[in-house]
Amino acid sequence: MPESSQPVGQLQPAMEFPSGLPVDGLQPWEETRAGSALDAQSEFTLGTQRFLEGGSVLDAGAASRIGDSSGAGDGMSFALYRLPMAGQQPGALAFDVNILPDGDFGPSSYYIGLSNYAAGRWEWHGPYSEHHVRLVRSSQPGPDVFASEDYTSEFDNLFVNVLVHGSSQVDVLGISSDSLSGADAEAPPVPQGLAATGINGGVALTWNPVLAADLAGYRVNFSKQAFSAPDEAGVQHAGFVEGNTRHLLAGLSGEVHVRISAVDNNGNESMLSDEVTATALSGDAPLIRLEVSNNSVPRNAVATVEVVGGDENLLYDYDLDGDGIFELTGETDTLKALPTQDTGLIRPAVRASDLDGERIALGGVSLLISSNSRPVADALASVQFGTAPLSVDFDGSGSTDFDGTVVGGGWDFDGDGVYDSYDEGSTANLSASHQYNTPGFYNARLKVLDDEGAWDVDTIGIFVDGGETQNRPPVANLVFSPDFIISGLYVSPIDMQFDASSSFDPDFDTLEYAWDVNGDGSYASYQSLSTASISSFTQGLHRAGVRVRDEAGNISQATVVYAVYQFNSQLVDSGRTVGNATSIVSVDSILGSTRTGIAYYDSSNDDLMFTYCTDQNGYSWQPAYVVEALGGEWMSLVPNASDFQMGYYRDGNLYYRESDDEGKSFEAPIDVDTGADDAGMYVDAVRLTNKPAFAYYNATDGDLYYAVSNSVNVSNFGTPVNVDGTGDTGLYPDVVYSGGNHSIAYYRQDNGNLMFVQSTDTSGLNWGSPVMVDGNDGDVGRHPSMLSISFKFCIAYLDSLNDVWFVKSSDSSGSAWGTPLHLGNVNAKTCEMMVVGDRLAIFIGDDVLGRGEFILSEDISGDSWGSWEYFDYGDTTGFMSAAPMFNGMPGLAYWDEDQELYFTTPRLD
Repeated sequence: MPESSQPVGQLQPAMEFPSGLPVDGLQPWEETRAGSALDAQSEFTLGTQRFLEGGSVLDAGAASRIGDSSGAGDGMSFALYRLPMAGQQPGALAFDVNILPDGDFGPSSYYIGLSNYAAGRWEWHGPYSEHHVRLVRSSQPGPDVFASEDYTSEFDNLFVNVLVHGSSQVDVLGISSDSLSGADAEAPPVPQGLAATGINGGVALTWNPVLAADLAGYRVNFSKQAFSAPDEAGVQHAGFVEGNTRHLLAGLSGEVHVRISAVDNNGNESMLSDEVTATALSGDAPLIRLEVSNNSVPRNAVATVEVVGGDENLLYDYDLDGDGIFELTGETDTLKALPTQDTGLIRPAVRASDLDGERIALGGVSLLISSNSRPVADALASVQFGTAPLSVDFDGSGSTDFDGTVVGGGWDFDGDGVYDSYDEGSTANLSASHQYNTPGFYNARLKVLDDEGAWDVDTIGIFVDGGETQNRPPVANLVFSPDFIISGLYVSPIDMQFDASSSFDPDFDTLEYAWDVNGDGSYASYQSLSTASISSFTQGLHRAGVRVRDEAGNISQATVVYAVYQFNSQLVDSGRTVGNATSIVSVDSILGSTRTGIAYYDSSNDDLMFTYCTDQNGYSWQPAYVVEALGGEWMSLVPNASDFQMGYYRDGNLYYRESDDEGKSFEAPIDVDTGADDAGMYVDAVRLTNKPAFAYYNATDGDLYYAVSNSVNVSNFGTPVNVDGTGDTGLYPDVVYSGGNHSIAYYRQDNGNLMFVQSTDTSGLNWGSPVMVDGNDGDVGRHPSMLSISFKFCIAYLDSLNDVWFVKSSDSSGSAWGTPLHLGNVNAKTCEMMVVGDRLAIFIGDDVLGRGEFILSEDISGDSWGSWEYFDYGDTTGFMSAAPMFNGMPGLAYWDEDQELYFTTPRLD
């Protein structure tokens, strides 16, 4: 998968752990098997057969439930699996993972890490939200393949890490693995019969099965243009190898070219199939999710699959046994019983479609059917705390099996995943003794095996103290906050805080701390303070360290490296009278590039202008060109689109244009609101379910309006909706789409209030009653900038004196709001707020002193803020827009009094 381009600092846990590969060892039950070859058929590792785990990991039937959708966990959970390869390298891997809803009730996602011993690191693939994912060995490029020369440990084992982050939660049923066979160099046949059908928002694919005993699956390649090789520019690959003869490419628009290839378990890949072409239709695909009643059931037990999230106009085709054939078609029932008469793993699938067959969605689950239930391991210890050397008697004789007999098992005393005392054919080792000579905390594990090969593990903690005869050094831990510093041109608005309070001494000594916050290697004297800070910075990477000393004089040390970014403004265009507004957005094109674009109004020539940058960091800006002559006083680029799209105001009407060539040109305008009245001023764009929508002001009747595209492939817009028609209202709207609702913050001019309104449905056609957010004496609510964070809203806005204010909602509906917080009299002309790292940032242009300024909150809550600092100290900074860049930093577009357009973003150098 591509390298991420996160800011330097404290990376997200999912990208940070585990940083090293596991230490492997020979398990006792493998001593008699080490010389045997891996069978030609797939080896299956059950989801509960974890080698190690971390975070929130529980057994859910035969599956491992990884993650915590409640948000109460630490944000990262993983299960590590050990797959014996018996001297061979992996050729193909298949993962059966049932997807549960995340904390926002959307589909959860997971990552797959492979132990790349040749590179000495984890090789990550994903994220995935599919229930069945296959990865294969191939020399061709793509996120669905692996190609390193060595994925196995010295004991010939492949380690696989299934990791979830945030509020995602998944059930891992199992992993199938096939090893390479050096004798096979013959590629499978070329797939035939590929057919592509345009559907709403995508393309549905079907093809004839390839008859090959060692077939691993099919690689799906697609592009916006014709291609003959998978490594050509613009060719994209599905993120996983398809195991079926049907596939759905979603989130597409326009014409799509597709070729597929067949790949086997030995990394042999066929030539590409004949190319087929289809055009994705306008409209949205239905959103469905499948739920299985249990991950695993005994043979002949009741199991069901249910479709969740579909609407009443859908019909369902069911492949209940997962053989690739829909045995039930045109069904309206959303709940079906599954066949459980045969043991093994089945993968039921459902195809949802409307009567026209244009709205299609696919869903699937996995179910394990067993004739045997697992035993229950019960671990006991004679003592769980003591001084080294500590002797412990372990007892697992209380373990039971309800439908058979416990026949073997044993103990992993130190919890490293390798069992120290084990016999799969005898229960003698269920009782064992071990002496712990080294102080520490140990998760001892008991594993028991029943007469049909099923097993279970129980864990018990053992804490070994050092005693008076041995004093161990302390453990130094150092963290810092924020994740990185964004400094003003002269000073930073916030300090960097260092915290070593999580350091500890195994002997429970009192600790002292010596700090080197400047990173020059010079440590201050030891004191009792476990925290420190620094407020003066220079641009670049910096180091800080702490030394921790216990009462016996033992010392440990920890260091961190953090980043200091500083704004660097760049001239984009000059010689024009830039008026009213600018709009900036970054897009990740379907053609594979990432670009930032700026739209703005040239008031001297009455032209709507556009320019774009061809790199991720905002260095290579292209010459500006006219998008619309004689118009474009107000404009807004659509965020989160796959190419540049915008709405703009001209001569009392609102129009839409889009680019399909990454900003080189824009297509003909499409009417959004072209009635007899004056509509479209202060337009603000949002993207919802792959469709653009616009909030705007109608100057004729003084009302707030909202218009939504009728389809993904924008050809027309629905009838504009009057959202608020009370008084002269709807100026400077800022619209947010989150949690299935449309929400708008705006200014009511006739009484000078900040207002908020939210839709009552996902379509944006029906709206609730407007809510007065700030109705204090005076004129407040101009130029609001709104964010949705943790199911609540926050708004930055101006008053008539150009002071900046901040307010938060008390609930997810925006029906109640807290007390506004005054952030200073800074003569703001406009303001923009966005999330930067682990806090909020507000950017303004000072209308009096002509400076560009910003302020950062102390944390993401916005309850307290730092001081205002400069991002531009030059000429007057005018109307401004802000958008997140692909490196996670804010990107700002603004104009000054010298008729110059600037772009700025924080940089390391």
